[in-house]
Amino acid sequence: MTDETKANGSVIDLADLDMTGPSEKGAVMEVRHPATGETLRHDDGRPQTITVLGRDSERFLTLARKQSDRRLQMTMRTRTPAPASAVEKDDIELLVTATVDWDIYLGGTKPEANPKNFRDAYTRFRWLREQVDEFAGNRSNFLKG
Repeated sequence: MTDETKANGSVIDLADLDMTGPSEKGAVMEVRHPATGETLRHDDGRPQTITVLGRDSERFLTLARKQSDRRLQMTMRTRTPAPASAVEKDDIELLVTATVDWDIYLGGTKPEANPKNFRDAYTRFRWLREQVDEFAGNRSNFLKG
């Protein structure tokens, strides 16, 4: 069997690998302890989760393009690149935009799923931001089977 075929011998159709639809639906990420990698759980044993859109979703792509355009315009206008703090802020906003829901425990309660709380958590907990960013960028998280 060649690389061009599936296990059953049929040709792989690129249309089956279209990431837009699955990225728009989102996927559930289990939050992991930053040192041990263990899934963080609620008292009842359920995993703490964050539901995010993939990087191929229109919502993610639209904001990423706007941010890139703004940075390019600023660089052309000032002849200096965007400061790292501005890029970091943009990266956080991309993750806020991509976050659909969460089921986490923070400060003794389950915080409401809204952009302000997402932004606060991703700003405060870099390790969480990195997990969500890595998950959203891994296309295999959005393909079924």
